[in-house]
Parts: sequence; structure tokens; C-alpha cells
Amino acid sequence: MAIASRANITAARLEKNIAFQRMVVRFFPSFYGLGEPHVDGRSVDYVGPVDDCQKNHLLGTAAALLMPIEWEEPFGLVAAEAQMCGCPVVGYRRGALPEVVIEAIGGFLLEPGDQQGLVRSIALAMRLDRASIRNSAQARLGVDRMVDEYER
Repeated sequence: MAIASRANITAARLEKNIAFQRMVVRFFPSFYGLGEPHVDGRSVDYVGPVDDCQKNHLLGTAAALLMPIEWEEPFGLVAAEAQMCGCPVVGYRRGALPEVVIEAIGGFLLEPGDQQGLVRSIALAMRLDRASIRNSAQARLGVDRMVDEYER
């Protein structure tokens, strides 16, 4: 999971996805020295695995959650959790993400492979109303809604 904060990128778990790493190197060159990725504690932080409280804090203070998935994600729990924290999601329109993220309300979804679109969408996502993101997620993905749907 990579989180674009207002000042840097925080990786709660290093991505194994080479394409994603290349995207970050290419479109966030100020976060890398001489083209080689590095964690410098200023531009790029690696905090390792986090517990729920830490995760909620990271998501609640992040500019956006970057989710450039390259598989057919069956649900998108991370995207749901981010929105519950008021954090917009920027990712690829794949798997369940179109069901979990409402375009221009909970974030922005781009066609798979549109790396430049992901980068442009971070700035757009930062303009979204965080309370609206959370309220929308709560209404669509919250426990009360799930229980209501289950009881039908």
C-alpha cells in the first residue's frame, strides 16, 4: 500500500509490483536519487507493517491511497477502509474497485496502465471533501448497510 501524503510518500508495506515501482520512479523523480529508488526518511518513508490504529491514522492524514492494482481484486477492502477514514482512492478501474469507489466522490479510477492519469488524479483527489468521502463510504459499505442487506 502506498499513500501519497501532502509532503511525501509513505509505504506501509513495500510493493512487490515492479510496474508500480517503475511508475513511482518515473512520475515522482524528486523521491529518488539518480534514478534509483531509496527510502530517505523525508521524501519516501517505509513504516513497515502497521496495526489498525496506525493504519487509520496514516489513511486519515494521507492525501490519497494509491491503488494501481494489476489483478481482478474481488472486493477492495483497502479502498473501503481508506474511504471510511475520509481518504480518497486513486487507482485502476479493475475488479471490484468500480463498485467500491464512486468516481469523483470517493476518488478517481483510471484505465489500467494509465500511469500519468494516476499522477494527475492525486491532485484532483486532494480537492475532494473528506467528510463526503467518509459519509458515502459509511452509507454504502458500513456495518449497518451490510447487516440490512444480509437480513433481506
